Amino acid sequence: MMKRIFHIILCLSTLACLSSCSDQWNSHYDREGTFAEDNLWQYINNRSELQKFARILQLTGYDKVLSSDQMFTVWAPVDESFQVDDMSSERLLNEFVMNHVCRSAQIVPDNADSTFVRNIQVMNGKRIVFSADQEHKVTFGSVILQNSNLLCRNGILHTINGKEDFFDNIWEYLPKDSNLTQISEYLHSFDTTYFDIDASTEGGIVDGEIYYVDSVIYNDNPMLNRLGRLDDEKSDYLFLAPTNTAWEEAYERISPYFNYGAIEQASYYQDYYTKEALVANTVFWGYKKQTSPSDSLLSTLGRTFYDPARLMRNTTEKRMSNGYIYITDTLHILPEESWFLPIKIEAENSGLRESQYCSVENRDAKNASIKVSGGTYVEVSPTSTSNPTLTYTVRGTLSASYDIYCVFVPQRIANPNLKRVLPTKVRFQMSYLNAAGKIASINLGNATVDTEKMDTILVRKNFKFPTANYGLINENVQFKIINNVSNRETAMFNRKMFIDCIYFQPVE
Repeated sequence: MMKRIFHIILCLSTLACLSSCSDQWNSHYDREGTFAEDNLWQYINNRSELQKFARILQLTGYDKVLSSDQMFTVWAPVDESFQVDDMSSERLLNEFVMNHVCRSAQIVPDNADSTFVRNIQVMNGKRIVFSADQEHKVTFGSVILQNSNLLCRNGILHTINGKEDFFDNIWEYLPKDSNLTQISEYLHSFDTTYFDIDASTEGGIVDGEIYYVDSVIYNDNPMLNRLGRLDDEKSDYLFLAPTNTAWEEAYERISPYFNYGAIEQASYYQDYYTKEALVANTVFWGYKKQTSPSDSLLSTLGRTFYDPARLMRNTTEKRMSNGYIYITDTLHILPEESWFLPIKIEAENSGLRESQYCSVENRDAKNASIKVSGGTYVEVSPTSTSNPTLTYTVRGTLSASYDIYCVFVPQRIANPNLKRVLPTKVRFQMSYLNAAGKIASINLGNATVDTEKMDTILVRKNFKFPTANYGLINENVQFKIINNVSNRETAMFNRKMFIDCIYFQPVE
């Protein structure tokens, strides 16, 4: 949730009153007949039992807000019924003052009983239940009302016997827990602010520059857009939060997968992508959105985890206003579940493909009797006596081991009436970046392809990339498929290739 910086809170006074609030206010005024001439701030400041609350309003600047023409309801704790922590002005504003004010008229009906239940959204976005029981005892959250329906010129005041505790959401809780400083500092390192020129008020021109008497500045964080809006009160998440101990252990375990060798800024890339991988699937949709949370959990990045008990082993559960935090000293997420994933290159992906000595046509196989990845394959035909060659760019490899496969489609798929289909021969090559930062090439071997069936060729088992190219602009892994049929072998072999995909399977 985007929040305005503390010093612009006075802008609230310019907002229009909600019509529903006005209707409720008018209904009560008609019944009672009279109300105080003072505004809410004046009324609070003049009451002897609310002097501590009044001082806090002045400290946070909310005395000016409650002096405006906007309609509010205030639940004011009486003196000696509460204490506040030593907080900054901004925290005091958000976690205390705005936790006791809403922008609407909330009146307690006469003889309120258990049918009186309202879910109030207060100024900091939290939702607090305002209700009564059968004995007509009215509470705001967990706090009992002392006096109700004290009418002021711009709203309603209720006094309460204590303050309603602030209920952290996940985002608010993280920086408060000293065991979570690593994950909190990492996520907050992406904090951004931007100036909304359209919403700001110009004050004139000084030395040729426009200055603003009311600058509207918003906070946001792109990680919240990627992982989930952990700051949103309306959201519902499960967050697997690594302690500092878990963070350091996971970092040491993950970082070798992101070894960038001798390239410029290698250490920066390694640190950046190691941390990205560490947090990648730690946020899950809340229990209401999980189909079967005891059997599987779906992360906000779309990964399904089939052993929730392992993930939650030895965690400490904390209820938040927008879900749950599960604090752990060990992240039990496996590499192949989260960030060390298979890489598939569809042969028809022309954006990753270059060709030589051949024509390449994409063919539709959606209605074929055999299953083809993506429903499409390529038909490669020679255009000269040279060997037809396809070169594919491979993105996202880690400094880890893979089994490499190439999948070929039966050539009878294009013409079921063919009486005879000759096999074909291929060879494979690959280039990549070595540890010294130089391009290295390797012959991965030869294979004979059975063109009568779906033929999955294991090109190379357990190939270890010495460096990662994950996230790099200069993509340095190239995979070549070369038809290996000579002109003297055309009576025994076919120079066409029907290719489905190339597949890099992670090996632990």
